[in-house]
Amino acid sequence: MAENTVVLNAKVRTEVGKGPSRRIRAQGLVPAVLYGPHSKAPLQLAVDPLALKAAVQTPFKFNTLLEFKLDGADSRTALVKDVQVDPIDRRIIHADFIEVRLAEPVKVDIPVVLTGRAVGAAEGGIISQVTRELVVLALPKDIPSKIEVDITRLAIGDSLHVSDVTFPKGVTPKTKGTITVAVCGAPEAAEAVTPAAGAAPAAGAAAAAPAAGDKDKKAEPAKKEDKKK
Repeated sequence: MAENTVVLNAKVRTEVGKGPSRRIRAQGLVPAVLYGPHSKAPLQLAVDPLALKAAVQTPFKFNTLLEFKLDGADSRTALVKDVQVDPIDRRIIHADFIEVRLAEPVKVDIPVVLTGRAVGAAEGGIISQVTRELVVLALPKDIPSKIEVDITRLAIGDSLHVSDVTFPKGVTPKTKGTITVAVCGAPEAAEAVTPAAGAAPAAGAAAAAPAAGDKDKKAEPAKKEDKKK
């Protein structure tokens, strides 16, 4: 059994619809459906919600391989496709699983974890993680729990792209290589200091020439006196 595999018991159910689903929930179980490219028809299941929660609390989260042990049917291997929860009490009310084959690669989203201390950070640079998940293709047993990205070499102004990432053996990136994963930005500039209202004028400001409008107001009366003479 692969490291990322968890065994989960499930019951096969034959009735579908709102009524049967309510009855399933009344029994403390969750209605679910298992489907995939190799299935002739979706398989209706009932699973224990607590067991399902425990199963996806591994480091692999929703990429945990679930090996379903079914009553009266062959076991199936699947990944979680979707989980619906009640918006009020957050109980699981339905689950979708997609069947996988161990010999066929699957496309999954893997979280990105930055490691190391960037040289630019030591100089005051600011590290920003731009991409938090990468799409990869891998065999189910080779699905990693995370993609570690070493940012040690990042200097101020540098950026690191998907094409710079070293992926685990058996894992092929499907995210474009030009996508930025992390950047080291320049330190934030200090905010400019604005003089407070009523502050004393700068040296020399008192000797400044009066505004053009003030000149006109003072010159006007003199012109009128000249006319009277």
